[in-house]
Amino acid sequence: MKKQFKIPLTIFIVVLLNLLFKGLFINQHPNSIALDEIHYLQTINIHIPFGNYFFRIFNLVISTLISLTSFFLVYRQSKHYLLGLLFAIELIFTPWVFIITRFFNWYLLILLLVIIVLFIVPNRFLRFSSIGLLLLTVGQALIELKIENLQYINTKLVQLFAILDFNHLFFLGDTSSRFANIPLTGFFMYFELTLLIIGFYSILTRADKKIRSLLFELTLIALVSFFLQKKDSLHIFLGLFWFYLISLIVAIGITKFLEKNINRRFLVSVVFGFILVNIGFYQELFYSHFDKNNSFEWGYAENSAISYYRTNRYQNILLSEESGKLKQYLDYFRFTDNQVVSAEKMKGRCQYPSLCIVREQELPRLNLTKDQVKRIFRHFDGLPMYFVINNLR
Repeated sequence: MKKQFKIPLTIFIVVLLNLLFKGLFINQHPNSIALDEIHYLQTINIHIPFGNYFFRIFNLVISTLISLTSFFLVYRQSKHYLLGLLFAIELIFTPWVFIITRFFNWYLLILLLVIIVLFIVPNRFLRFSSIGLLLLTVGQALIELKIENLQYINTKLVQLFAILDFNHLFFLGDTSSRFANIPLTGFFMYFELTLLIIGFYSILTRADKKIRSLLFELTLIALVSFFLQKKDSLHIFLGLFWFYLISLIVAIGITKFLEKNINRRFLVSVVFGFILVNIGFYQELFYSHFDKNNSFEWGYAENSAISYYRTNRYQNILLSEESGKLKQYLDYFRFTDNQVVSAEKMKGRCQYPSLCIVREQELPRLNLTKDQVKRIFRHFDGLPMYFVINNLR
C-alpha cells in the first residue's frame, strides 16, 4: 500500500476501533457515578447534571489520541509501520486502557502530554526536562516527594514489585480498589503474557537501537512518575507508564510473531482466535458483572436515593449521621436542602415533603426493624444501604 494511503487509513482504523470498542454504552456502564469521579470533577470545578455521564467522553477522546500519537511515535522511531499499527491497536483492546477510559480522571491526559513531548521534542535532554517539569507541576494531588526518607523509598519499591507482579498484571488487576477492577481480569489479557515474553526476547536480541532508546526513556519516565505519586494512589495510576511500556513490548512480541509465522496461516489464526476469545471473555465480565461487583464503590445506592428524591419532589432531606457518603453526592449535585441530624432527632419530622434516610445500624435507635421499612436503597448487587423511615409498615 502506498504511503500516502497508509497514514489516513491508519487514522481511520484507530479512531473507528476506539469509538466502537471503548465508546460502547459509555453512558450506561458503569451505571452510576463514583465518588472518586466526583472528587476529580470538583478539583477542576466542574458540576454536571445528575444522571448525565457523557462527561466520560473526555477520556474516550484522550484515549483515542493516545493510540494515534503512539502510532506516530513508534512508527517514526522504528520506521516499522506494522509495529506502530499493532501498538496503536494494543492500546485499544488491552484491559488497563479500557477500564481507565470508563471513568473520568486526568491521568490519561498526563500520559498523552508525555507522548506528545517524546514525539515533538528532538533532543533527549530537552525531552526529559520537559517531561520532568510536567510531572512536577501536575499538582499536590499527585506529588509526595520524600526522597530523603529511606523507609518511604523501601515502601515504594515493594509497592512497585507488587504492581508489576505477573499475578497482578495478568490475573488480579488493581487490588488496591474494586473501583477500577474488572472481575477476574488483570491489567493485561492472559494471552499477552506469551507475547510479552516474545517481545522481551526480541528486544534483547534484535531490537532496533531507536526502539531500545525509546524503551529506556519510557522506563525512566515510569520510575519518576511512580515515585512522585502518593503511596495510596490506585495501582492503575501508579503503574500507568509501566503499563504503557509493557504494552509496547507486547506489540513488539506480536510483530515478531507475525514476521516469523506469516506463512503459517493456521497458527496465526489460532493465536488471534485466542486473543479474540480473551477480549470477549473480559468484556463479558465487564458488561455483565462489573456494576454488580463494584456497586458500592460506584455509588449505585446513592444515585438511586437521589433519583427517588427528585422523582417524588421532596423539598428537603434529613440524613442520619451515618449517611455521610450520600451527603457528599447531594452536595455535589447541588441538592442543598439536606441536613445531617442524629437518628433520634428525626422522630416527628419524617412527613412529606421531608424525606428521612438512615443506615441499617441506626434502626434500633428508632425502635425499628428493617422489615418495617417500605423503601430501601440497595447496591446494584442487592445489599441494602439506606432506609427511608417515612411511611413505615
